[in-house]
Amino acid sequence: MAAERKTGRLSFDSDLAANDQLFTLLRGGWKKDLCRICRWELFESEDQPEHGTGYTNGRDWVCIECYEKFLKGPDFFASAHPEIT
Repeated sequence: MAAERKTGRLSFDSDLAANDQLFTLLRGGWKKDLCRICRWELFESEDQPEHGTGYTNGRDWVCIECYEKFLKGPDFFASAHPEIT
């Protein structure tokens, strides 16, 4: 895993670390984090694989359940009530 020095954003593309002025290689990579929506703990585990699967934008993590419920649909943020924001 590589971390962008300026923003702290993470990437699974470890080849980015070849540019050591912009990126830092994180040895051992990601240890654990929380789902940005429900705070479910995400971590690598062989006996609890549901905790080790999620989605990331390189900075924040979302568990599978929240992704399916809230972010998967193309028009999730569109509303039938435009006056409600």
